[in-house]
Amino acid sequence: MTDASWTIRGLREALAAETVRPVDLAEMALSRANGNRSHNTYLWQDPEWTLAEAIRAGSMRAAMEAPSTMAATRFGACPFH
Repeated sequence: MTDASWTIRGLREALAAETVRPVDLAEMALSRANGNRSHNTYLWQDPEWTLAEAIRAGSMRAAMEAPSTMAATRFGACPFH
């Protein structure tokens, strides 16, 4: 993925097309943290948590493809009848 694709639209399209995985994006973002001249990241970061969440997000795609779970996922997994 090039820097030109680092837009919300570009990332969503790449994730939908499965040309990039959430864990790939997390690893790239973590590798770039503190990469500026002053080496300062103003956001809290926990690499282990970030990678675990990326892996969890990647596993959600398969569950979302099942018709029975699509509505629940779309509505924040709120139960309704």
